[in-house]
Amino acid sequence: MCLESTYADESIAYIYDGDTVKIHDKTGDFKLRLSEIDTPELNQAYGKIARRALSKLCPKTAMV
Repeated sequence: MCLESTYADESIAYIYDGDTVKIHDKTGDFKLRLSEIDTPELNQAYGKIARRALSKLCPKTAMV
């Protein structure tokens, strides 16, 4: 789960799919793949649903 924090400098810039996000910090952007999570790709069945589920768990306002 992602929580809002006043101490973290990293934030979610983009959610690619149900198990991959782009993280932004003061040094730039990087891709983060969630460990031990395997969801369908966007072009597969339930791929868009998986991305929406991750978006609800980790909104763009969340600091990571």
